[in-house]
Amino acid sequence: MIRNLIILLVIFFSGAASACECNFDPLTDDSVRAAKNLFVFRLVSAEIISDDLKLPATSQISGSIEIVETIRGKPTFKTIIYNTFNCCGSRLDVGHYYVAFSSESGVQFLGNSGNLVSLGDWYDKKFSPRKDIEKVLTKKATVKQAFIAFSRERIDQTPPPPPPPCPQNTK
Repeated sequence: MIRNLIILLVIFFSGAASACECNFDPLTDDSVRAAKNLFVFRLVSAEIISDDLKLPATSQISGSIEIVETIRGKPTFKTIIYNTFNCCGSRLDVGHYYVAFSSESGVQFLGNSGNLVSLGDWYDKKFSPRKDIEKVLTKKATVKQAFIAFSRERIDQTPPPPPPPCPQNTK
């Protein structure tokens, strides 16, 4: 009886397992160092350019950007393209600021959690991420040390693993 109850509970509480396999690499120290263009931009507007009706909550987005600080390179981007799929998609908020690490050129680039870091809804050049980025470029810090976890994880739509169970009080 108890065995059947445990099996029933396991089946009930286990959802469909899904593994995400992204078509981009995560943001790493090496990818930051290799990027030809490092810049801060503000997402000015965003609009859906395609909906995939076969996959729920999947949209390709075109966002208009304003570059507010160039750290390296000569970026000429006016648009960012990203998707909102819950597996490897991105969450970008209009009006917020982001650091981009891109080797693309042209007027648009593809954005994702492998080449963006969120700075939030406020930006002032006095508090520029330039010093933190330069520490990563000169190997004095890692990406994890330079940017708080919230900034990296804010963009990522990949569901995190469940938290570990809480220890039980056995008194």
